[in-house]
Amino acid sequence: MSNNSSAKIQKIIGTIISHKMPKTAIVEVTSFHQDPKYRKRIALRKTYPVHDGANEYKEGDKVEISPSRPLARTKRFIIVRKLT
Repeated sequence: MSNNSSAKIQKIIGTIISHKMPKTAIVEVTSFHQDPKYRKRIALRKTYPVHDGANEYKEGDKVEISPSRPLARTKRFIIVRKLT
């Protein structure tokens, strides 16, 4: 068996809604799905605790996050980059 390192890594785009803890930001990700019966688009919001080691991002920044190894009890994501 070969080690296939080209596995797709999931990138998620969200907005920082809180940065009150040291080295941790809370990122809100909004996704949409369509109701099967009424065909209305419904917004789903989910929050992720994200690692920000340098404390360089602030509330309101749009960022790209990626899964990583567990960094704390609830932190499983890191910030990859800031989007403009």
